Amino acid sequence: LVFTPLSFEYLKSSGRNWNDPEHRDLTYELFYRPYERRGDARPEPVVLASVLADPVNANIRSGDRRIVDRINGVRIEKLEDVVRAFGANTNATDVIEFPNTGEFECLNHVEAAKANASILKTYAVPQDRRL
Repeated sequence: LVFTPLSFEYLKSSGRNWNDPEHRDLTYELFYRPYERRGDARPEPVVLASVLADPVNANIRSGDRRIVDRINGVRIEKLEDVVRAFGANTNATDVIEFPNTGEFECLNHVEAAKANASILKTYAVPQDRRL
């Protein structure tokens, strides 16, 4: 799974129609939530940017470009929280929750850790994080 901070540059990477209604949650989170709902605003909203396909994550159906609310019960305020939430998990399953919809995705924690090196090699990713 690829996570990234939400930014205007990231929104623009979706093409000319970055303000298309399909991206309204991202647009709201970036431009409006900090002013309308300050108590809910995150200093650095995090997006599930993409899923690098592998059998370990084949059940992930949420797609990409989704704001992440919680991982393993930890509210995600910034990118470093993602690393902390996955690293501190002692359960068999990692749970990624998305805001406002009640939707979530699950990964087998042990199998995902085992598959990490293979996924990095398959997709020519030099390291598993860059913070």
